[in-house]
Amino acid sequence: MNTVTEPSAQSKCLATLAAVVLTIGLGFIDYITGREWAISAFYLLPTCLAAWLAGRWAGFAVGALCTSAWFVADMLSGAAYQHPLIPVWNALMLFAFFIVVVWLLTAFRRSHYHLEQMVERRTTALRAEIDKRKRLEQAKLQAERLAIVGSMAAQVAHALLDQKHVELRKNLNPELPAVQGDPDQIWEVVLNLIRNAVDAMPGGGNLTVSTQADGAKALLSISDSGRGMTEEEARNLFVPFFTTKSDGTGLGLAYAQQVISEHGGRIDCATVRGKGSTFSIQLPLAVAA
Repeated sequence: MNTVTEPSAQSKCLATLAAVVLTIGLGFIDYITGREWAISAFYLLPTCLAAWLAGRWAGFAVGALCTSAWFVADMLSGAAYQHPLIPVWNALMLFAFFIVVVWLLTAFRRSHYHLEQMVERRTTALRAEIDKRKRLEQAKLQAERLAIVGSMAAQVAHALLDQKHVELRKNLNPELPAVQGDPDQIWEVVLNLIRNAVDAMPGGGNLTVSTQADGAKALLSISDSGRGMTEEEARNLFVPFFTTKSDGTGLGLAYAQQVISEHGGRIDCATVRGKGSTFSIQLPLAVAA
């Protein structure tokens, strides 16, 4: 990000010094040329240089120096006037002109600086908003992809437990209050876990679904009597694209964890090799128990 900054103190000093040197040079040229060359207007150069780069007071100071250089050169050149105060009056008018120019130039410089700052701030804010929108769009796209996978898993999980020789056991608390969340998404997670439990029991077994209150949360448990998992499988359980199935995507449990996390809950798994696995889901209750 490019940041608009004021000139440094060193830059201001160098600009003022350059303006002073230029003023002295102009005064010398003005003296040796007399009235042959009308160079009074060129005194604006060091005055404007100091005002633009070093600030208003530096511009005033250099303007006063330019007026003095013009006055001295005019006096030393021997110019004749009808009245001795005419050159003094001319010098005062020249200095007043320099004051007006410096005032207007520095006002424009300040407005220009503030405009640059405003444009920079708005550009930065716009970039931040664009980056935020891109992140939200990417997150939404990822969620949609996981939702599609979860929906497919839910459809497969419906196929007639009876064909797998799996006995369903339910231990549900009828007095359990409702939980906070999207019922469709939570139902997809449950179906996904049921499908995984059935797949873990290729020769049949027992599938137990139970619910109970756990303080201000609801606890849903899905247990199977299947083969269980190895330490590596349990460690990588919720890692996207990790799967032990030949036709698996490795996104089902990652999707389930994301949904539960977005609902303010958590999902855990306990497994014993050769005896089965239990997935536990905690979700906040809509009304505290």
